[in-house]
Amino acid sequence: MHVAFVTSEIAECGFFGGLGRYVQHMASLLTTRGHTCDIFLCASENELSRDSEGIRKHGCRLIGCPMTNETTDFDRLPVVFEIREGLAAAMSVAESLESAHSRRPYDVIHVTSARFSGLFVDLPVPMIARFDRDLALVRQSYGLSQTSMDSVAEMLERAALRTASYQYAPNSLLAGRLHEMLGLHVPIIPPPAVIDPARDEWDTAWCTDTGIRNQRSLLFVGPLSRVNGAHVLADALPRVFSECPDAHIHLVGLNQGSWEALLDQSGGFRSHIHYHGFQEGRRLYPMVEAARGVVAPAVAGGQTHTVIEAMALGTPVIAPSQSGHDQLMTGSGAGLLVHPNRAGDLADAMIRILTMGDDERCALGERGRVAVARDCSATESVDRFVSLCQNAVEHGPIAPLDRHARGRALCADICAFLGGTSPLAPAPKQDMQRRLAAVAERLRKDGIDGVVVYGAGEAGRIMVGEILARGIEVLYLVDRDPRLQGKVVTGLEVVSLEDAVKRGATTFAIASLAFAGEMVRTIQKRYDRENVIPRIFSPL
Repeated sequence: MHVAFVTSEIAECGFFGGLGRYVQHMASLLTTRGHTCDIFLCASENELSRDSEGIRKHGCRLIGCPMTNETTDFDRLPVVFEIREGLAAAMSVAESLESAHSRRPYDVIHVTSARFSGLFVDLPVPMIARFDRDLALVRQSYGLSQTSMDSVAEMLERAALRTASYQYAPNSLLAGRLHEMLGLHVPIIPPPAVIDPARDEWDTAWCTDTGIRNQRSLLFVGPLSRVNGAHVLADALPRVFSECPDAHIHLVGLNQGSWEALLDQSGGFRSHIHYHGFQEGRRLYPMVEAARGVVAPAVAGGQTHTVIEAMALGTPVIAPSQSGHDQLMTGSGAGLLVHPNRAGDLADAMIRILTMGDDERCALGERGRVAVARDCSATESVDRFVSLCQNAVEHGPIAPLDRHARGRALCADICAFLGGTSPLAPAPKQDMQRRLAAVAERLRKDGIDGVVVYGAGEAGRIMVGEILARGIEVLYLVDRDPRLQGKVVTGLEVVSLEDAVKRGATTFAIASLAFAGEMVRTIQKRYDRENVIPRIFSPL
C-alpha cells in the first residue's frame, strides 16, 4: 500500500508533538513490511525530504490560507488565532497532499482530528481519521468552563472526523466518547511503544551534564502549558520542596506560558528547577531513564507518548486518572494515577516517588515495562492498522465534498455560532490595539532590534508606537498604495515592497488585521524569487 499520513501540526525542526511522533512511528513500522509512506505536516519552508527508511516527508509551507475568490478567507474569521491557524494549516496541507497525489497516487490517507487536518482533503481515496483528543474531557478534567471558542474548536474537530470514511481511537476512553458524540463504533489501535533512536545513539554525556543522574529528580516532558498540566505541577511544588528539600525538577519542552508560574511557586528552590527547552530523543531518553520518575499530569483523553516510553524504559510514571492512561495502568500497578487538576494529589505522588526505596521504585518501573509490552506492542498496533487500511481499500471512499464549498459552509457556521458576525467585518479598535501590541511583544521576546512595518494606515501608526515603546527600531514603512510611497508617516519614510527588497529588508511586522494573510503571502511570494526566507510577524 501507498499511505499518506497527514497532520497539520506545526513543526520547525522535525516532529515536536505527540501526533508527529505517532505518525513517524507508524510510517516506520509500515515501511519495514514493504509499504510506502509519505508524511505531510506544516513547516516554515516548502521542502521534500526522504529519511533513511525511505519515508518521504513533505514540509508544507504555512502562509495563511491559499484561498480563491470562490472561498471566504479564514484569515478574516472573528475567531481566536489558534483556530484560524489550525484552519490555515489544514488547507495548506490539503493543497500539498492533492498535488503529491496527482504524481504518485495514494491508496489510503490517514489524518488526525486535532487541528482539523482532514477538513479540506478532497480526493477519491479512502480516508482514515484517528480521534486524538476530546476537548470537553480536557475542560472537565481541569475544571475549565466552556467558552464559545471551545465550542467552535469542537465543532471543527467533529467535522474533521466526519469527513473521513473510517475512524479509530487509541484507547477505550476515546472510543467510547466517539460513540457518545457521533454514534460511531470504532476499532481501538493503541499507540506503539517505540524507543527511537537506539540506545547506542543516546547523548549520555549531555544527560550527565544536566546533573539529573546524581540528584533526587523528577522529569516533566512536554510543552509548558495549562493543557499539559504545568499549572498543576506549579501548585504542587511548594509541598514537594517542603517535604523533599533535596528534590530537583527537570523540564523538557517548549515554554507556552507556564515557566514563570513554575518559578514563582518554587520559593527558595529556584535553583532546583531546571529548564532544558526542546530536546531530541537522543538526549531525552537518557534523562527519562536517569530520573526517579516522570510526571505527566496532562489530560487529553489519549495516552501521552512520554508515559509509554518511560514505562517501556522501566521508569515509574505519575499520570492522571480519567484519561487514556487508566486502561494502561489500572490493575497492573504500573505507576501512580492521580486525580486530574488536584495539586495536592500530584504532590503526594511526587513525594512518594522521591522518597520510596530503590527496590520498590524498580519494581514499580518493571510493572510498567510489562504493561507496555502487553498493551502497546508495536507488532499488534501495526497489525491492526494494516487491517483497517486493507478494509478501507476494499470498500473504497465515501464521496468527497468540494473543499471550497466546505470552507464556505464552515465560515458561515462559525459566524452564525458567534452571533451572526460577518467574517469581513473590521475588528474593533481595542482588539486591533491588543493584537498589534502582541506582535510588538513577540518582536521584543525574539530579540529583534530592527524591523520594517508593512502598512502605513491607522494600524501602521499604532504598530509603530507599540514597537518603539519596546526600544525596537522601525527602519521604514512599506505600503502598496503608490500615493503613500515617498511620503513620511509618523516620521518614517514609506516605500514599496520592491524598494524594501532592494534595501535588504528581511524582518517585517504586519500592521493589518483584515488583510494580514494577503500581506504575508505577498511578501513571501516576492522573496521566493530571491531565495530568501523573510521573518514575518503577523497579528493573525
